[in-house]
Amino acid sequence: MSFYQEWFTVAEVAAKENCSEKTIRNYIKLGFLTANRRGPRNIFIHIDDYDAMYRPYGKSYARKF
Repeated sequence: MSFYQEWFTVAEVAAKENCSEKTIRNYIKLGFLTANRRGPRNIFIHIDDYDAMYRPYGKSYARKF
């Protein structure tokens, strides 16, 4: 698997979630989503971090976006 198949841009995640890029940036800011900055403007989200948004958190709580 190449680098570009394992990482998503903010725009790609927003398209998958059917929401705005601002929403995804807010998730990153609030800590719901982990991202890596590559250069001054490029923000990438690893596929595992994207999938982790939907894993249950704690014993009985699941994040719902």
